[in-house]
Parts: sequence; structure tokens; C-alpha cells
Amino acid sequence: MACVLIVALGGGIFYFLRERKNEKGVYFAPLSRENIDRAIDRGLFFIEEQQRPDGSFLLYVCDVTEPERCDPIQSAVHTAGVIAALLPFRDDPRVRAMVEKAKPFIFENMDTTPDGRHAVWNLFGKKDERYDRIPADIDSTALVSITLKKYSIAFPDDVSALEQYKNEGGLFYNWISDSWNLNEKSRHSFGGGKESDFSDKNYFGVDCVVNTDVLTYLSYVGKESPEICAYVNNVVETQTYPQCTFYYRNPYLFAFVVAVGNKDNNVTCTAPSMQKLQNYVVTQERGDGTWSSNVFSNVSAIGTLLKTGYRGEFVDRGIQRVLEQQATDGGWAKANLFPDLYNPVFYGSKAISTAVILNVLAMYQENEQKPR
Repeated sequence: MACVLIVALGGGIFYFLRERKNEKGVYFAPLSRENIDRAIDRGLFFIEEQQRPDGSFLLYVCDVTEPERCDPIQSAVHTAGVIAALLPFRDDPRVRAMVEKAKPFIFENMDTTPDGRHAVWNLFGKKDERYDRIPADIDSTALVSITLKKYSIAFPDDVSALEQYKNEGGLFYNWISDSWNLNEKSRHSFGGGKESDFSDKNYFGVDCVVNTDVLTYLSYVGKESPEICAYVNNVVETQTYPQCTFYYRNPYLFAFVVAVGNKDNNVTCTAPSMQKLQNYVVTQERGDGTWSSNVFSNVSAIGTLLKTGYRGEFVDRGIQRVLEQQATDGGWAKANLFPDLYNPVFYGSKAISTAVILNVLAMYQENEQKPR
């Protein structure tokens, strides 16, 4: 990334002449490698500024009707999510420094399974007042675990210690708690899913995004689950998203995590679903480079197209819109990463929005290096 910094510092007049401002003073940047490099460079500086002295990145819970009314949350899981999205830039000195600062915070908030064989994480950090409200969960544990592995950071990771939290069909519940897992079917019903929505009764009461995340982790460590594979492919085939999730009712997020798992994390069994996901996302584009008013949904849709091998106008137009939405401080707005199941609030942060967008911009640049 050193060459990016040189371009950004040395080409100021060049950029000013090539760009135009909208009424808010935000630049509309042409789709050139130089401008995307510049957007990435500014975004990395923004994320660097967001990291707190303890190494964390704050997650926020915000009012749906007044999105600027937000409460901060200390979260090792969110912190791991930010550095996970920065993997394409892992050789940048700023990212290396952020990862080193984040490591102690992530480990300070680690627990283990009752037998002590696998590290687990709670969405809320141990010093957050909400820490005791929920137990550690499989999804958070999968996300943090694969992030640590990709950064070659050692931790207790005996995946067999997680298998007691599966249902009779081999699909994972969410919680590292037998008593909490007993409530998953009622929670699924509350989220809008009905048992009749699913061809296999084992699918009811589990979450498709959670299981896709677990499949990604298991496949990455060489233990791909045929039961989760069949489940995920069935959800794609029957288009039972979002009924299949009660935690991540964010359009296109399921498609994105399936595609990333297949492309980057050894989830070979979902190959039959890739073209179907691509076709679905293409048909949902609104004609203006967006799929939703939620930038996180839009970048998830773009990422899905890139990971499934699509090249063309939908991605180009989407990337252009994303670039136009970069704020003058280098970041992107707080977006609805996932809603609360019971309350009119959502969770997100500028740090995670910006990190995921930078990840997708890196995908786009890598894709554009290949001849069309």
C-alpha cells in the first residue's frame, strides 16, 4: 500500500481536476484504479482513527426511527469483524498495527466451552453492561476463530467441542448453552419463519446465516459438514431467505456469506448455488447501482456478484455509487448490519461499514486486473 500513499500524497491536483463535487461537497470519483486506491487509502486512515486505545472498535445499537441515536457496545466479535474485512490489506503497516492492538482485546474477552477445549466469544465484551444478558454463541465464535486463523494467531480450537450444540439433523443452534438452544424454535417463529416453510423439519429452529458461518469455519479447517452443505444449498434452491434467519434479516447478507465461503474458505460443496445466487442478485438491482437504501445490503450484493464471477454493468454501477457515498473523513455511514429481533433498533458502526466496503473495493480491483 506504500505506492497508494505516494499516489494520494503526490497527485492531489490531478485528482481535483478529474473529480466533481455534489451539493454536499463529496467527490464523485470516476471508476479508475487511482481513484479506488485513493478511496481505500482514505478509508484505512479513517478506520485507524476509529480504533480505541484498548484495541477495540466500538459497535453501536441505534434507534431505527432516529438512526443517530446510538449507544456504544464493547465487542471483541465486532473488533474481529473489522480486522477480518481488512485481510486484503494485511501487509499495510497501518493494518498490521491495528491487528496487533486488537489481539489483546479479543483475548481478554475470550471464554471457553465447559470442557475448556474451544475458545468462545460473546457478542458483548466482558466490561460491557450487557455482557451477562446472553451466553457466548456459535456464530460469534466461528467469526472470531476464522479471523484469528487467517492472521496466524494461535488459540484453543478443538472444533469437536462445539458439536454438542447441533440438532438431530446435524445443524448448529446458535448458543453455547443448552437451555438457550431449547428456545430457538420459538425464536424462529417470532422472526417470521413457519415450520411449513422448510422441507426438512431439521431446518426449523436453526439460522441459515449462522450455519453458513459455521460451515465456512469448519471447511476452512478441513471439516466440511455435509448436513450444513445440504441445508445451505436447499435454502438457495427454494429461496427461503429471509425466513431461514432470525438474527440477520438483512437482504443479500446470506448470499454474500455463502459466496465468500465458497470462493475464499474451501466450501466446495456450495458450488451448485453460485450461479443461482448471482442470478438472484442481478434480478434485484434497482437500475441505479443499488439494491436497497442500506449501503451494507448494497455492498453485500456487489460482493456476491464479484465472488460468483460476475463482471459488468451492475458491479460497475454499484461500485460507482459506493464511491460517491464515501464521506469527507474517509469513512462510510453507519448501516444496518443486523436488526434486533425484539426491539426497533439495529446494530452497526462506521468502522464495520467502511472495512467491508474496502474489502469489496479490493475484490473489484482484483477482478478488474483480469481481462473481460
